[in-house]
Amino acid sequence: MPPEASSLYNYAMKSINPEIKNLIEREAHNLKGRNIDADNLINTLKKDPLLKKLDQHDIDAIAVLIMVQASKNADEDLKNLVMNMRKNNDQSALDSNKTETILDQKSKMAKNISMVMKKISASQESAINNLK
Repeated sequence: MPPEASSLYNYAMKSINPEIKNLIEREAHNLKGRNIDADNLINTLKKDPLLKKLDQHDIDAIAVLIMVQASKNADEDLKNLVMNMRKNNDQSALDSNKTETILDQKSKMAKNISMVMKKISASQESAINNLK
């Protein structure tokens, strides 16, 4: 996860409109267990009635926030998986496959986040102000 994406997330989630914050959390939850394609996510967001008045940079910023939230959710899933494995003293192939899948998805998310962060690097502050 790029550190600047985490910083953007921490700053934005404290100050943005609660409806947009709920959208971010809901969309991140809907991405659980799926590989994220940033372009598809952005195209989906453009169709959301709540976001109709926002420009491309604002939509891109929301996409980053969703992907960061999805990554945080995946971190929590990994933590729970490891805790259950330790608790049950179980190193089954199924749990190993789940762990590998989650790590692969997180790696792909980090690449997507980096790509979109480059697009919004100059307009992050403006985007956050538009989301308030």
